[in-house]
Amino acid sequence: MIGELATERANQDFKPGIDFSATGRQQTPVELEDVSYEISGRTLFRDLSFTITAGMRVGLVGPNGSGKTTLLRLS
Repeated sequence: MIGELATERANQDFKPGIDFSATGRQQTPVELEDVSYEISGRTLFRDLSFTITAGMRVGLVGPNGSGKTTLLRLS
């Protein structure tokens, strides 16, 4: 049976396709304005403002413990 299935699949024309347009996701921008965050007396960021819209690519770079994950969790 496995051999039959392999032969059958080999004879089929398969064109993979992914359509992301119908995911139903809302494309609401992420907006932060004048955000500050402090933990245990340590300021991670102050007066931070930015907007991320659909289609944008964003890189968040910084040393360990600088607040990257904390910032992502706030948005």
